[in-house]
Amino acid sequence: HHTLEFQHEAVEATRSALPGDRRIQHRTRLSRNGTYLSVTVTATVVSADELRSVYDALWHVGGVITVL
Repeated sequence: HHTLEFQHEAVEATRSALPGDRRIQHRTRLSRNGTYLSVTVTATVVSADELRSVYDALWHVGGVITVL
């Protein structure tokens, strides 16, 4: 299913942007009408450069509309 693939891609993009083996948690939520899938990925970053790397990686995931 495409939502599982999107979720996996978002998590893997985050993982690939961070050095080492960081603990990454995630949760998902469908919009009220089921149109959009929100994926919240939580990871510890230790610098602004790491955060920028994560944001850049997430923007390259197909279907991403917003990165916060």
